Amino acid sequence: MTDHEASKLTVFEGKWIRKILHNGSWWFVVEDVVLALIESRDPKQYVQHMKQRDPELGKGWVQIVHTLPIPTVGGLQKLNCANTEGLFRLIQSIPSPKTEPFTRWLARVGKERIDELENPSLAMARMQGTFGLKVDDYNQVKDLQREHRRHKPQREPHGLSAALLLRRNQPGN
Repeated sequence: MTDHEASKLTVFEGKWIRKILHNGSWWFVVEDVVLALIESRDPKQYVQHMKQRDPELGKGWVQIVHTLPIPTVGGLQKLNCANTEGLFRLIQSIPSPKTEPFTRWLARVGKERIDELENPSLAMARMQGTFGLKVDDYNQVKDLQREHRRHKPQREPHGLSAALLLRRNQPGN
């Protein structure tokens, strides 16, 4: 699947935010996020003012934001996008009461992942919902991960690859 094929829309507080899967992680269109959080009609101008108000943000802009091809009504356009970590940084520079629910939402997702690191059964429950695995499959997934690592020493993202290995090893697949 190409990055273009993995572009989607998400909704925050009734506003559409375009996102795209790039190098294995979701990147969000900066202007869409800014528009969802402020009352300005010109998010491009607002972003320029943000960079002026926060010199550190301006200095690190190219590390936080990347231009990625996003499908638009007029065809593919390269738009400024930020990943979740970059969004946290951008939100810190937006003095708006609307940033609080967005920050809480991102914090909740981050907390859930940290909780999963501390309690792998939570990750398994999420994986069950995402990939349709049964509770009994947990040990089989772990065994397949260990076996896979033994034969392939590079680090693999374990959630998806384990689920795919499990499905591949089930009868009828």
